[in-house]
Amino acid sequence: MDKNRQAPAPRGRAITSGRAKVALAELRKEIARLRKAGETYRAIADVLNAKSRPTRRQGAKWYAASVRAVELADLRAKAEALGIDPHGMTMEKLHESIDHARPEQT
Repeated sequence: MDKNRQAPAPRGRAITSGRAKVALAELRKEIARLRKAGETYRAIADVLNAKSRPTRRQGAKWYAASVRAVELADLRAKAEALGIDPHGMTMEKLHESIDHARPEQT
């Protein structure tokens, strides 16, 4: 392989630049805010599509399942940061485990 070419990303993962990582963090915050406001995955997908927000893999269209996948990946990352093994946990169990692991806010 030419040493100037970047190896392809492992299957299921996109190569992200610093700018893309910032955009992904903003996307995660937007999805979390809309979920907290009670929006469904389908409604959030519609909002993201209306804003022409590219998907995590630079796709053109958001679906309810892709919004859920972003939320689930974010929850798993939060769980791992708190020392919780997220594998095999449902989204509800992840929320519960993260809430119990965080110190009480006063």
